[in-house]
Amino acid sequence: MKYTPLDNIGLPTYDSTGKLSTLLAPGNNYPSNQLGIPKSKLVSTKEKNIVLKGIYDENETTYPLVDPVSLNIIPIKNTSFRFIVNLSSGKSYTSQAFYDDLIAAYNERNPWFNSYAVPNITLDLNFLKQYNLLNKFKITEAYCETEITSTIDNEEEICTYIDWLVSKQEKDIELLPINQLGTWEYKPDGDLGAGVQTQYDSMIKDKDPDPEAIGAEIIREDYSFDLPDPPTIKEGLQPLPPEEIIPKLVEAILSERVPPGKKLYSFFGGSVFGAILGITLGAVVTVITGGLAGLAIGGIVASLSPSGINKLQSALGKFKGSWLEFILGRESDRGAFEDKKYVFGREVKGDTADWNRLLLAAKGQMGVTKYDQTHVKQALQIIFSQAGSDIKPADLSYPIKVGGETKRMQVIPQSSTSVKINLK
Repeated sequence: MKYTPLDNIGLPTYDSTGKLSTLLAPGNNYPSNQLGIPKSKLVSTKEKNIVLKGIYDENETTYPLVDPVSLNIIPIKNTSFRFIVNLSSGKSYTSQAFYDDLIAAYNERNPWFNSYAVPNITLDLNFLKQYNLLNKFKITEAYCETEITSTIDNEEEICTYIDWLVSKQEKDIELLPINQLGTWEYKPDGDLGAGVQTQYDSMIKDKDPDPEAIGAEIIREDYSFDLPDPPTIKEGLQPLPPEEIIPKLVEAILSERVPPGKKLYSFFGGSVFGAILGITLGAVVTVITGGLAGLAIGGIVASLSPSGINKLQSALGKFKGSWLEFILGRESDRGAFEDKKYVFGREVKGDTADWNRLLLAAKGQMGVTKYDQTHVKQALQIIFSQAGSDIKPADLSYPIKVGGETKRMQVIPQSSTSVKINLK
């Protein structure tokens, strides 16, 4: 929107070379054209209003006097857009040149050019600043092993980007170079990328499940001109707080069921395991006092919040029928003339593969939460403490029998998705 000073309204204009043009400046020059008095001499201020005089003394009309400074309008340098952007921060923004015109119009008491009369655009700042936190972006970042370190997320950057958009004709709009939109870092972590592959694939193919429907409310993806309070970001694919990681990891591990085709071996083998003890909900509370599994495990559980303990009890109820129960309870598979040493070695390889596949599957349920082998060890110690008398949580070991000889498989977590099996 172009600003025309009061004394130029309705008068002839000049072209770029300084020659008189046949075009008149917009607006009506009345009553200046009849009185021969500049329009600026016909306005005055009265009780926060602009008073415009007519030809006769009794003829006048009033307009509101709008001070752009009192409205918290902030000029943005190096921009040229000619409208006002209202954001939910309680402040408004425009280009420096347009701001200067608003000040000039205010100073000369121009009733037709003020902050209310010019175009105003209302935008939801909460939406714009938090759009990059949508699950669809966080999943993609995790899958690509990339972390966005900065992006367009403050008022000045948003207005500068708007200025770039409106400076283009529709046919000329193209993507800005990526280095003008923000910065990023490559975070090599194959486990993290693999951990969200299921969500990424479903999101790319058919959005089933909808990435924004995973977990609690994340970020709304629509404009609200009522400018509500920022939404609360909860669980889902947002990183979990430290005290929630262990309960969630226990749940993720025990939620994995036995893959199709797996079977319990018995041919020339033999179990030393016996029946796996059933999980008693509420027993974890006893762990805190050391009454069930000793102070080492009690220390892990004691560091959890009351909410975390409740989640842990619920998670342990999924032990029966889990893939982990299958691994612990499986007997050896030995041919009639196979050497026991060879069979033990094969069992180590088989169990190692199962453990790694189980932990990788559990990783997919942990979303973008970062955790390591220490968290895995603590989660397994809690599970092992509830599993049975011959399952040792202290060193994470369980028995395997080949023929008449029994040895123990010791699980040593190496990362969030891999273990080493030590046969002893």
